[in-house]
Amino acid sequence: STAIQYQGQSRLPWSRGFLKRYGIDRSQWIVLSEVIFPNARSERAIEMALAYCKLRNLDVFKRPVHIVQVFDASADRMIDAVWPGIAELRMSGMRTGQFAGFCQTEFGDIVERRLGEALLRVPEWARCTVYRIVGGQRAAFAGPKTFWEETYAKDPGDGISPNTFWRRRPRGQLEKCAEAAALRRAFPEELGNEYAAEEIDGHRPAR
Repeated sequence: STAIQYQGQSRLPWSRGFLKRYGIDRSQWIVLSEVIFPNARSERAIEMALAYCKLRNLDVFKRPVHIVQVFDASADRMIDAVWPGIAELRMSGMRTGQFAGFCQTEFGDIVERRLGEALLRVPEWARCTVYRIVGGQRAAFAGPKTFWEETYAKDPGDGISPNTFWRRRPRGQLEKCAEAAALRRAFPEELGNEYAAEEIDGHRPAR
């Protein structure tokens, strides 16, 4: 199909194929490319997100997935990839009908770290516990300790410093990753080895 570029409105081209395959019209494409996935480098990346959401019966406008940059060893460069966000992992747990809540996240001691040009005070680790109904009983699934220094997303500029989100929200970002790890332990048959975008952004895919 012929690509149609929105002059001054969308930086990525829309095509009629998106309407046919995913029901995405031109105005919705502007929202997707400019608001939902502003860091997407190509329309192909957004199409991958649409295909994932269609397969999983998810509303793409609720941001269940993210487009993140990961390292492609074969190309020796960072590329766009589609990964489920923490919201998608939560939703998958809820869909089982067995999700039974969380405990308050535990955090380790606050430590000082110099990473590139950034000097930060961050929690050394975080751990989340998820509850699931097993055999009619509420069972606790404690996630592993998720260490900040092993998990933080690196700035693509120097490959060492934390990116903007991890500088601004060192506890919040680490908590999401700890929650994702706990959800995988509680719902292995549903999530398997499915990492959240918050865990993979700026890293080599851990698969």
